[in-house]
Amino acid sequence: MEITRLLPLFIQGTASTTFFTSRPFLTVFGFALFARLGLSISGADAVARFAPAGIELASYGGLAATPWLLGDTVLMILGLLALFELGAASSDDLRFWYNQSLWLVQPGSAFVVTYTFADTEVTLFLEFLASLLPVTPVTVAALGSDVGTAGFSPAAPLDAALVWLGHILTVVWAGLLAAIAWVLGRVRTAVAEIIEEIDEDNTLGLQTLMHWTETGWTAIGTLIMFVLPSLALIMAGITIATLFFIRRYFEHRERRIYIACANCATPTHPSAPFCPACHLAREEVRQVGLFGQARDTPVVEPTTHRLQLMARKRCPSCASRLHAKAVQQSCESCGTTTFGDISGANSFIRMLDAKLTRTTLITFVLGLIPLAGLVPAMVYYRLSLISSLRSYLPRSIGCLTRWGVRVLNIFLIMLQSIPGIGMLAMPLMCLTNYGIYRQVFTSSAQGTLGSAAVAQAVDCPGCGAPGQGARRFCTQCGRQLQTM
Repeated sequence: MEITRLLPLFIQGTASTTFFTSRPFLTVFGFALFARLGLSISGADAVARFAPAGIELASYGGLAATPWLLGDTVLMILGLLALFELGAASSDDLRFWYNQSLWLVQPGSAFVVTYTFADTEVTLFLEFLASLLPVTPVTVAALGSDVGTAGFSPAAPLDAALVWLGHILTVVWAGLLAAIAWVLGRVRTAVAEIIEEIDEDNTLGLQTLMHWTETGWTAIGTLIMFVLPSLALIMAGITIATLFFIRRYFEHRERRIYIACANCATPTHPSAPFCPACHLAREEVRQVGLFGQARDTPVVEPTTHRLQLMARKRCPSCASRLHAKAVQQSCESCGTTTFGDISGANSFIRMLDAKLTRTTLITFVLGLIPLAGLVPAMVYYRLSLISSLRSYLPRSIGCLTRWGVRVLNIFLIMLQSIPGIGMLAMPLMCLTNYGIYRQVFTSSAQGTLGSAAVAQAVDCPGCGAPGQGARRFCTQCGRQLQTM
């Protein structure tokens, strides 16, 4: 037995960590499927060979001894899990719950697959090393009768001590790869959160693009791991470098954009009316853009600016991202409540209503362009109106509403191909979609806030600013109104 027998094992194991990071179930299914293919071509031979166009299929000697992962029932279960994973990752409604479970699935699947494929191979390699050792009382007592045995054969019975040592080394190796998969998974999650912040409701399709990129990369990479393990290792390196580059780029961009508070030096968003730490009112506050970025235009009307911040799913006080799917929620940075009472929600709706006419006219003009104007029109009215409402709806309500709107949109898209009537398809889509989400948001706000929340809207005892609601700090002077 040569040490080169272990080389594909370590290369494939190292390369697999990046694929377990993005699509763990698909990677496990690919491992089992391609290993099953290799064994079916070469029978029960421990080293499977596959040579289309002169290419060798690298495999493990342990495959023949681990049939449970390659059985029909297991392959069927893994295939169903892979399909479920693809469906969950591509669904706007299930993607959140899928991402929440990845922290456990990523290292777990990496450990199971690595241990299953590597256990027998490592033990056989130890047996081979034992056959090369000199025969002494110490080596025989420690490793058994296989020490110094000439003509070593992998088919020979393995000594119990070597078997247990092989198990221990395999657990260590599988645990190491599982830890690497977990660390890379945290980096991948950070990148996914960045994309979600840019396109929370998948209006631009960035989350869909990431889904299909990860899926295609995993499927191709898993196959290449068995055909050309060295190329798979290069792909893994490219994946790791890309993830770290994207994360570092946005971290650097955020540090460059944020401005230090004049009082406490806390990094603060340029569109924030107040510092998130000391709550000092800021000067030269800049308007917020369509994607939550700060624009160069200074804020003229503070009340309207706070509503625009909430429309971009940002705190009305410190401009930090709001992550919860709820009408009323507290900012994680400064503790400010989004809607202290029903009047605040009504003001938010009136601000969006004022944008409806202009948005409808723009979608009408874009809808005059056959087919080519469909996507820009839908993206525009969703970014301008729908995403501001949908981001505050609870997941259960938002899921049902989204599917109902999709059915209506399919019907309206079909109307676009009809001469004359087709020019009204996009403005009708804009009006009906906004009307539905407006009604759902209003109902959710009334159920969450209700008349009891109105009593919480009291004036600030420091500066007398009206309607401070359930906020912890006054939005005018920064005075603390509530204690934790």
